[in-house]
Amino acid sequence: MAAKKSRSSKRKGLDPKKDFEEPVRRARQTRLPGMEDSPIKDLEEAAIEHSDTLGEIREKRAAMKTIDARIATLMKREGKKTYNHAGITIKLRKGEESVSVKVKRHEREGQTAESEE
Repeated sequence: MAAKKSRSSKRKGLDPKKDFEEPVRRARQTRLPGMEDSPIKDLEEAAIEHSDTLGEIREKRAAMKTIDARIATLMKREGKKTYNHAGITIKLRKGEESVSVKVKRHEREGQTAESEE
């Protein structure tokens, strides 16, 4: 009988690195509904709002640093470590670089008169 040819040598496919000058890219599968990466408009809007708010906070912090430096300069000029008058309390912190400010809010006269009646 005739001997069968063995199939030990398999056909090999193309090698993307050796057989092509440019790398081979596979096509991406289109997005399927219900997959995790699909856009959610409400989430994206909330993220943008969050980012805008953080920007506003950063601007306010910069303004607060300027105001704190001004108050510290005024406190040093007046030779005060603490100031307390009409519900406003200012303390110069150690190192005299920053201040602590507390303001008690007074109720409006119209509101107190209405609540007494």
